[in-house]
Amino acid sequence: MSTQPNNPCTHEQTSLEVSFFDTEAALRLVVEGTSAVTGESFFQSLVHYLACALNVRYALITQCLEHPSRRVETLAFWQGDSFGKNFSYSTINTPCKGVLEGQECYYPNRVQQLFPCDIDLAELNAVAYLGVPVVSSAGSVLGHLVIMHDQPLKSEPIGLSIMKIFAVRAAAEMERQAVMERLLHDSLHDSLTGLPNRTYFIGRLTEVCNEQKHCSKQPFAVLFLDLDRFKIINDSLGHAAGNLLLIKVSQRLSSCLRAGDTVARLSGDEFAILLENTESYTQVLAIVRQLQKSFTTAFQLEQRSVHVGVSIGIVFQSPTLRNPTDYLQNADLAMYQAKRQGGGEYRVFNEQMHAQAINRLNQEAALRQAIDTGELQLHYQPIFSLLNKQLSGFEALLRWWCPIQQRYIPPTEFIPLAEETGLIIPLGWWVIQTACYQLRTWQTRFGCPDLKMNINVSNLQFEQDNLIEKVLGILNSTGAEPKNIRFELTETMMMVKPEKIAVIMQELRLQGVQFHLDDFGQGFSSLSLLHELPIDALKIDRSFVSRMTTDKTAKAIVKTTMALADSLEIDSIAEGIETPEQVEHLHNLKCRFGQGYLIAPPMPSQAMASWIESYSPMQNSPS
Repeated sequence: MSTQPNNPCTHEQTSLEVSFFDTEAALRLVVEGTSAVTGESFFQSLVHYLACALNVRYALITQCLEHPSRRVETLAFWQGDSFGKNFSYSTINTPCKGVLEGQECYYPNRVQQLFPCDIDLAELNAVAYLGVPVVSSAGSVLGHLVIMHDQPLKSEPIGLSIMKIFAVRAAAEMERQAVMERLLHDSLHDSLTGLPNRTYFIGRLTEVCNEQKHCSKQPFAVLFLDLDRFKIINDSLGHAAGNLLLIKVSQRLSSCLRAGDTVARLSGDEFAILLENTESYTQVLAIVRQLQKSFTTAFQLEQRSVHVGVSIGIVFQSPTLRNPTDYLQNADLAMYQAKRQGGGEYRVFNEQMHAQAINRLNQEAALRQAIDTGELQLHYQPIFSLLNKQLSGFEALLRWWCPIQQRYIPPTEFIPLAEETGLIIPLGWWVIQTACYQLRTWQTRFGCPDLKMNINVSNLQFEQDNLIEKVLGILNSTGAEPKNIRFELTETMMMVKPEKIAVIMQELRLQGVQFHLDDFGQGFSSLSLLHELPIDALKIDRSFVSRMTTDKTAKAIVKTTMALADSLEIDSIAEGIETPEQVEHLHNLKCRFGQGYLIAPPMPSQAMASWIESYSPMQNSPS
């Protein structure tokens, strides 16, 4: 240490001449020297003015590095005419050991002879030693305050009272600094995993970007990671299990990285990694593959093993990227592309991804405008009996006519967008209300009170806490009877929070609402759920129906689905029927209901009303 406190005085010449016995003057000197400083400067000022006030050559203050206090580190060390470098040392076989055990240790002479193994005493030519413990407000020893001299101290240490006073002051400063360090650490680290957080990561990335501008260093790369299937695990096993998984994921990520790399938890199940001093493109990809390989091993969550994958977006250092936010945003875009490939993949950012992101933002804005201006509408496709072609009901299908593009936007484009943005929730309520109102209108107009309406429900909407109350409120306001409403759920929905879904379904089922399992065979439902949940019908996916007359496997799947429905004593409905041959096959397999272009395509309400009027088998439909 070369920096000295303000108004320095030395052992050889002091600004205030005092003797060891002039306690009041000595105390005033130390108080004035330390009153206006904190932090590292406080400890420097303390030992400097303490040595001056007590007219000794050495003064130092330490903090404990371990418990019990076998090793300490100096916070400041005054050695006669300058500050020495801070250092750590063992307290075994030294006078410090007794001090750190809570004692006041005073050796006015021959301290080296008393502690012959203390080489520091010999190097300093110390003869006399006085040490007091620095004790916290809770009573634990934090370190010690020491003065030493190269001459004997012949009198009783009246300066001991000064040492005690400033040991208390030093303890308060140590505790204050510890609190500040803890607050700073907490502000820059994730409380759950202990990893650096977004603020820390952006700060470190900013430093790296600035270093690259001013000196030539090896390039770096930024990774954006998102866990695959985390929401399903978190929802099905609970938040405690989800938190434990995040902790184990953070540990596994850290174990895969090199010294000097930074991994941070940004939020939820999103992580970021800064790879510094990368040698090549190949090296970065090797690290990424190692990260993904580590996820092939299951995570042990108490008594359960779970598998979770990770999707990774990669951005390499580029002169076109000006700030950390650009790197994170682009890595996020690349990660999203990896996620769209089904998960467990990685993608390297390119400009095409940026263009796609801009296009997606434009689509979101267009969708919001379409909702506000009424561009979305419901089309209805008839569901009919395969036995006698009588009309049973309809499926309400959401359609978007874009006047700017002069075309219908496919549902596969805007439904996922609506789900990602949360727009599917208000849109879903509009669909239910409109479909129920339309059903009641047609029942009255055509004198068919038993017509049914199938309505697709998003998993986000089904998770709403007020779902039951809102559904019953819509049914009451539109006049639609619960027994004529059939909500279509997907297999994926049933796998997420099955207990909560079961409760909701049972309560609505008591009111008369029915449930159909849509696109059966495309997902991965547990067959036990079909027994536990009140499912009224299985809808056979169109991909199997369209191939059943030419593909033995598809026909076998259809046949198996029919047998399953029959064993459960529920209906089966075939989707996508386009040919009489398909109808014949389905009829032979005893499939009761179907829908498809063979009978009618989805149509707007007015066109559907005209079709109903002209459809000859129109009678009171079977249930």
